[in-house]
Amino acid sequence: MAAVALAATAGAHDCQCRFSGQTYQQGDTVCMRGKVAQCGMYLNNSSWNVVADACPVVVLPKPRQLAISPVPVVR
Repeated sequence: MAAVALAATAGAHDCQCRFSGQTYQQGDTVCMRGKVAQCGMYLNNSSWNVVADACPVVVLPKPRQLAISPVPVVR
């Protein structure tokens, strides 16, 4: 009976990780030192686990410059 109660409380454990002055919940991911890390549990302690070797990068296209051509003079 004690094992059942222990298993129930282990599932309800509220895991939180800290990074850069902020608190994250279990399962949250952040870009940390160029890698994607996920908050999880390791040996009953909160821990960051690397899940990807590179953080996603968004590249925005350069704004198009409008070519202004002279207006033809009609006579």
